[in-house]
Amino acid sequence: MFGPAQYETDLDGRGLAWRGPDRLRGIKLHQVRYVVSAAEHRSFRQAAAALHVEQSTVSRRVRDLEHQLGAALFERSACGVRLTTIGERFLVEARAAMDQLEGAAGLARELGAAEASRLRIGVSAPVGEGGLGDWLRRAFEAAGTLMVQVAEASPAELRRALDLQAIDLICEFGGRPQGHIKAHRLWREPLMVLMRRDHVLAGCESLAWADLADAPLILARDHAGAVEDALQARGYRGDHAETRREAVGLATLVSLVAWGQGLTILPACLVGTSHPEVLAIPLEHETIDVMALWSSRNNRPVLARFLRLLTRLDPPGRS
Repeated sequence: MFGPAQYETDLDGRGLAWRGPDRLRGIKLHQVRYVVSAAEHRSFRQAAAALHVEQSTVSRRVRDLEHQLGAALFERSACGVRLTTIGERFLVEARAAMDQLEGAAGLARELGAAEASRLRIGVSAPVGEGGLGDWLRRAFEAAGTLMVQVAEASPAELRRALDLQAIDLICEFGGRPQGHIKAHRLWREPLMVLMRRDHVLAGCESLAWADLADAPLILARDHAGAVEDALQARGYRGDHAETRREAVGLATLVSLVAWGQGLTILPACLVGTSHPEVLAIPLEHETIDVMALWSSRNNRPVLARFLRLLTRLDPPGRS
């Protein structure tokens, strides 16, 4: 880009010089356009006609720019205008600057259009093949021309992102509306009990909560609240023999079960981490709501468009 200090060295001794970088701070883009057009037409009058402005406007703005720069860009005569030596150098750099600016503006428009059509969905667990994965696949198909971006994080992190509008919509187990956070139930997911294959209950086809009364439970901290809320809705009041919350991911949680540390309860769609020593048994009549949450403060059209599709999305497992 053009810099006055450079031209002071190049043109020193020719009677014209830039006056320092502070002179550039007030330059307007339209002034540069007037210089470029006047140089191309060699006439302020023709430049004004091409730019659809008054000749006096072009003449005045060019003169203002010359005053700011402390250098004459044009030699004026009755026949028109002609660039000075400094003006010729200025024109080269000015055209390059305008090309860069136009390129940047075009890129910004393209990125803005892409951003406007991008829906950001957050999930708090691995997607897998069924349940959540099936629903997301349907969401991708229903979105059509929308670009769907999926981010995985803890429920607490997703809630913060939702509040900051860094995420448009999140899928949360047992999520509830609160304040500006709105909710829509997507489906009810069965709950499963995970245990070692040699556990005394391992031969059961299904289990009731009463069957687990004396068994120690391990819950992943990120999903413990949602699972406990679902159980409390069925009459569980927290009087279980032992319930531990562990700050671990699902794979480690399953490993703890395999190591004999206790049983765990998970939504069926999260039972995707296989372990040779662990099996999953349905918890009879127990389900957990899978909720879509979003902020009413989020005014992005792409979110409003997707919310209209939500009610038409079939739950997982249905065509």
